Amino acid sequence: EGICTQPTISLIENGSIIPSLEVLSQISIKLNKPLEYFTNILFFSNYDYLMKFVNDIEELTLAQNFKSVYQIVSKELASEPTDKWFQVFLKWQLSLSSYHLNLIDIDEALFDIKEIIKTTPKVILNKHFLDIRILNTLAFLFAFKKDYQNSIMYFNKISEIHILDDAPKITKHTYYLRIQYNKAKTLYDSGDYNAALKTCKEGIKQSIQQENMSLLGNFYYYLAQ
Repeated sequence: EGICTQPTISLIENGSIIPSLEVLSQISIKLNKPLEYFTNILFFSNYDYLMKFVNDIEELTLAQNFKSVYQIVSKELASEPTDKWFQVFLKWQLSLSSYHLNLIDIDEALFDIKEIIKTTPKVILNKHFLDIRILNTLAFLFAFKKDYQNSIMYFNKISEIHILDDAPKITKHTYYLRIQYNKAKTLYDSGDYNAALKTCKEGIKQSIQQENMSLLGNFYYYLAQ
């Protein structure tokens, strides 16, 4: 009502026409949805499927079920998906799961993941802060390798990036807290206790400000250590 006619809405819904930016912005305001929500659906007809797939893979990763991740991602890549963001996500998960299954060593995993960052346009990496998620993996792998200098370098790179939107199932604030915790743990493991203290206190402060308890206990644990 007040934006366009019902027949126009029907034509938009069945893909017969693409609405103008003005119409789309008015619809987004009326439905209280960000503009990106509609552009995703317009440009990627299987957007809901992709986001569900991403969520399922990340849950398997959190559960450390890397065998399932490897099998599913390999099969999906073999089908040659057309969505560029989805391709990058799959390649990242393939490298990570391959490492955890000892199919490649840590240096090969680091090389492959750094190549993904180098060869992917920023406009793709910025979507759902995929760049930060991949950089977090690099920082984690370097820390596991006990190369704390490179690990902290990647954590510092992450802190320079401003997240514009949330990702499916996780807000940008929660992900920043995860990164702060990983950084605090890496600083602690490297023996830089003053920096670890500072990072823990900052994580606690942000947790309180965001009313987010997901990692508050973890921050207090390393603060006490």
